[in-house]
Amino acid sequence: MTQEGVLTSETSDSQFYISQEDTGPDEFREDESARFNQSSISIETDSPELSEPSEPSEPSKTPFLDATVNFVLDHWKFVLIGLLIGLLFLGLLVFLIVFFTSRKSTEVTSNSTTRVPTVTTVPTSSTRTVTTVRPVSTTVGTTNTPKPHVYPPADHQNLCLTEGFSLVNKKCILLVDTPDNHTNASLKCDSYVTASLPVIKNAQENNDLADYMAANNLKKMWLGLQCDGNDESSCKWDYKQGDLTGYSNFADGHPNVIFGKCVFYLLDLKQWGSGDCEVDSLRYICEMPTTSECTIGTSYNHYCYISDQLDTTYSQAIQQCIDLCASLVSIHSELENRVVASLIDNPRHNGWLGGVAPATDMVMWNDGSPRDYNNIVLYDKNTICIYIEFVKGDWYSEACNASAWYVCKRKAEMINRISIIYAERQARRPPLKYTCTDGFELVFGKCWQINIDLPGHQEAERICNARGSTLFTIKSELEDQAFRNWMNHRHHRSWMGLTCDGRDNTTCIWDDGEKWPFSYVAFENGSPANDCCFQYNISGVLGKQWTCDPCGLALSYVCELPQTIAANCTNNFNMHCYNYYSQPMSLTDAQDYCRDQNGNLLSIQSRPENIFVQAIQEINNDYIWLGGFAASRSFVSWMDGTPMNYNGLSATEDYNEKESCLLMKIGGNWSTTECSKSFSFICKVPILLRQFQNDLSRSTLLWKCPDGYDLVGTNCLQLYTTPLTWSDARDRCHLNTSLLLMIKTEQEDQDFRAYIHHLYNSTWLGLTCTGSDKTSCKWDDLLQWPFPYSAFADGSPNGGCLFYNVSDTLGTPWVGGDCDQKLVSVCITSSTPEAKCKNNLGSYCYYYYSQEASFSEAQDFCKLHCGNLVSVLSEDENKFLLSMDDIKNDSIYLGGLLATENKIMWADGSSMTYNNMVEYNKQDSCLIMKMGSSGGNWTSTTCSKTYSYVCKVSAQVYIVIFEPGIKLLDMTSQHLQDIRYLKLYTKLDEDEVREN
Repeated sequence: MTQEGVLTSETSDSQFYISQEDTGPDEFREDESARFNQSSISIETDSPELSEPSEPSEPSKTPFLDATVNFVLDHWKFVLIGLLIGLLFLGLLVFLIVFFTSRKSTEVTSNSTTRVPTVTTVPTSSTRTVTTVRPVSTTVGTTNTPKPHVYPPADHQNLCLTEGFSLVNKKCILLVDTPDNHTNASLKCDSYVTASLPVIKNAQENNDLADYMAANNLKKMWLGLQCDGNDESSCKWDYKQGDLTGYSNFADGHPNVIFGKCVFYLLDLKQWGSGDCEVDSLRYICEMPTTSECTIGTSYNHYCYISDQLDTTYSQAIQQCIDLCASLVSIHSELENRVVASLIDNPRHNGWLGGVAPATDMVMWNDGSPRDYNNIVLYDKNTICIYIEFVKGDWYSEACNASAWYVCKRKAEMINRISIIYAERQARRPPLKYTCTDGFELVFGKCWQINIDLPGHQEAERICNARGSTLFTIKSELEDQAFRNWMNHRHHRSWMGLTCDGRDNTTCIWDDGEKWPFSYVAFENGSPANDCCFQYNISGVLGKQWTCDPCGLALSYVCELPQTIAANCTNNFNMHCYNYYSQPMSLTDAQDYCRDQNGNLLSIQSRPENIFVQAIQEINNDYIWLGGFAASRSFVSWMDGTPMNYNGLSATEDYNEKESCLLMKIGGNWSTTECSKSFSFICKVPILLRQFQNDLSRSTLLWKCPDGYDLVGTNCLQLYTTPLTWSDARDRCHLNTSLLLMIKTEQEDQDFRAYIHHLYNSTWLGLTCTGSDKTSCKWDDLLQWPFPYSAFADGSPNGGCLFYNVSDTLGTPWVGGDCDQKLVSVCITSSTPEAKCKNNLGSYCYYYYSQEASFSEAQDFCKLHCGNLVSVLSEDENKFLLSMDDIKNDSIYLGGLLATENKIMWADGSSMTYNNMVEYNKQDSCLIMKMGSSGGNWTSTTCSKTYSYVCKVSAQVYIVIFEPGIKLLDMTSQHLQDIRYLKLYTKLDEDEVREN
């Protein structure tokens, strides 16, 4: 038989058949030896009859024998000496043979050493441990076992995070020593969700598996492969992991369903054979892909999966994920589908997937990933959005405005540039609960308020709008049932926030701005009609209780607000605080001020939000800033990075293409204005919450300071011990591009007190006041009252300059004094994170994308990757872009919108500190940079044109998570400029779900 061998029913059992228990090598040798000895025994005779045994006779004596005996007796001394010499020579010969044979054997053995892996646990940066495999050499003799690959130690990009799995050849492996049939082996691997029996897609993987089997004394082992026929085209890897198109390694005569449909690996041949799935029993391994650590979410195959049990529409879910630098989840394999389905252990809920299905066999993923997997089991051609049923994993099509939970997906490597600051928890805080504004009741995730006065539909809508709300809406059958139960025994008929201009459903619109098609309707027969306003008829038949009536009919009505979370602010809407400031400021100053409040200038994402802002009582000016820029009447870019889900410019004539900054007229529409003007404004501050399942401490942030500065908290401080007047101290700091000491939070106050304590009692603050009123005060960075934090001593301010008095108690150390007195001083500048990327400058990474796109498409793509289209704030930065060898195109988009030739509004909110414009057309609103010989010159362009582009991403994006009543810690106003996304994560426990 040849080396390759043939797997047939006639082949020796000891080599090719699978026994009920995997036979060891020693048993194999004993069986073969027994068969060999038995076949060697034979009895031969000369005749068919056997003779009787005879008595033994005396040996005969001969003359030769007598002569020999006599010679020995006469010369015994010489004979003895000869024998001794012969024995010595023989001993020397044996020694030499043994010596050279042993040396040669050692050389052969050293070339056939088997490396037996041992498991070592390596601690990682988190609380997890990483299990890896390290080789230990053991001599097993001069076998022909191939030398296995040396298994590399684990690294942070190839981890095995599932308990029991070890890193082997860039896969995570679990060896199961107990032999079992293929069905049970597959079920065992299945219990790990992302594991399967081994899959082999190329010759290297085939050889790697052979090395592992040799190292672990495995002669045969199950593979995750089954064949329905004797042709290789009938074979499929488990969990839809493909067929044998790319690689196959069956032995001759296999696959063969006579032996069985399941496939095993035979080490001796490094080939595959067929076995019985239920009868045959083998040892086996489970394998899964390596992954990377995720600070938030579940890790699989180098992606992080973040689920949220919050009901959202499809578009809302997309935005929630964008806020996390992620995409709504795309799924590309059966195993990945199992991961997503297992994230929430509640089969009664569904989660949006990040794609649309134009047909049942086609899914278009939002993240641009390939269409290589589909699990749609129920499809309606009228509904193209898709969701996954948790636990089971089936996909269904659904209307995009329906409600579902969602799962976000992002590359795990992004965690390397994301630091998460966990604020300290307050002890024994009550569980998180959603709430409503006073006078509204929380019902099925919405806030409703019944009103018993009887106006017509238009007046009812006006009254609700004046309260910052809309007439109520119903978007699903469950909401319908919840409203019916809530209204029972109160009023039989109430105005809804739904109107139609004609008999066609396409003329219908909800009060919140949603237009047809709707995800749910319950029209009575004959509805809608011309000029129709809808009422809800409790007495109507379920499913037909929306009645079309004349709009002037007098009925009760119900107002609606979104649910929110309790917070210490007057104007609370949809989990945000809306803080109004009457002091007029320029757009950039107002945005800087809002950032100091942990928020942004107001962005408007929906008609209900627009209505709510219009109803804020404190507003005492006709116009307020909106935190956005209008590249055109139809395109608005928001400073807080949110997408344009609502546009108030489309309904107004107050648009001037020469002006790009946005205003809201109270009681009216939006308009554009010059960006240099000053108006009052609203800061929109998210209420950030987190339910902690484990005690988490603030993560360590690696900040760096310029030479000569000390890192204090997250600021860089430099102490000057020579006493100076206030103005001299300020000038000295300014010479070093820093500022005189500023304290903007209570945490910064505590950090500075600890830093200066026992050194100097009084230190200049970079704070001056022209009078005794706090409104006359401003910091060295020109920030004026009101401040996010203050700690004035009694009787201060009193005009003049302020200093920090360590002797005073915390909360009152800021003392007013004479500006000409001489005190020690401290200069402050911001610490910066260290950028770790190919193209980096300062604390930013620059990523070039050659695919051409329009301005809005490019900006949306950059936002998805936690950045913005590149802003250029200095000549050095302009030269840096020119030096990027990645850029091959003649022009790239810059992230600026042109108000005028000399006024650029950067999409990331940066102030304009540099301008290299050489060619300007007042009809253009967007900006490109010429590359190559043009020397980095800028020209204006139309925003609809397409160019390649560069995304500018902060080296670290801070996701700040804290609970009610806890202030944002360890973040200066400069650091807040790098915050792109502040996102709510709320996970309700079972008790809270029942209560809500």
